Amino acid sequence: MEKLQKFIVDNSIIIAVVGATILALLFPSPGQFLSTLSLTSPLIIIVFLCQGTGVKKIESHQLKHYAKILIIGFITSQILAPLFGYACAKSFDWQGDSFIGFMLICAMAPTLVSGTIISEQAGGNRTASLILTIVLNLVAVFTVPLILSLSLGAEVKIAVIPLLFKLICLVLIPAVIGHFFRRSKETFVTSHKGFFKYLPIFCLSLVIYISMSKQVDTIKQLTLTMLIEYSVGSLIVHVALLYLAYFAALKYKADISSAKSTAICCSQKTIPITIAIWTSEFSSYALALLPAIVFHMCQIYFDGIIAKRWSRSST
Repeated sequence: MEKLQKFIVDNSIIIAVVGATILALLFPSPGQFLSTLSLTSPLIIIVFLCQGTGVKKIESHQLKHYAKILIIGFITSQILAPLFGYACAKSFDWQGDSFIGFMLICAMAPTLVSGTIISEQAGGNRTASLILTIVLNLVAVFTVPLILSLSLGAEVKIAVIPLLFKLICLVLIPAVIGHFFRRSKETFVTSHKGFFKYLPIFCLSLVIYISMSKQVDTIKQLTLTMLIEYSVGSLIVHVALLYLAYFAALKYKADISSAKSTAICCSQKTIPITIAIWTSEFSSYALALLPAIVFHMCQIYFDGIIAKRWSRSST
């Protein structure tokens, strides 16, 4: 029993992600019902409340450090990712739905939930992961339309103010509240580390289950050839971004924990905003979500494995 408990604890991220995926494919109806309750936003808020409790006060001498990894993160997420994605899509000669879907996901900001959670599991710097996720998502509201317009040759419009407001409410405010809660209830937070560590993982699994359940009909149209090509392309782009960000952060004097956070957070891509833009601008390309969904799952599976390896090197 002790070995089983240790296995579950050591592999909690992978178990959560794989379990949520299997449940969504086998039993999508409950997930589709949960989606009607609009639970995704509250779950994201809970994640950032919990993550915020791990953020300590940022000293003035640390600002230069975080500025460096933000620059690296921006270059990785908003410049290199779409360039690598474009090159990869062209090398596979993807057209139509495949090309549009792959470019959509490659242009996105870092994922809101899994990046911060997996980064922590890998022994990353929680403060760095939160700063990268929040700031880059806010910046991407302005950069994503430009990236998509250049890569797809079509004007893409995003309702900037509503999206900014939503991101501030979902990620920035909860993280700040969590931070000040820790400062006022330090003893409570310290004595409940397990709760604040594993609740976000549970929320992540629910978000994945709900998201995949909603798209299960689309996923069923995925052929084996498409799955293999999309997976290979996704892993090429994601892994290249991850290791470039990691070694760039180390080169510019970031500590290893911050380098891990930079690598994981800035190589991942958010699927909810991808779906929102697809719905408003590209819904006529019915299968364009397939490469985006495959990319999203590949990054989480790969990073879950990397997190386990990196966590061992931290101990």
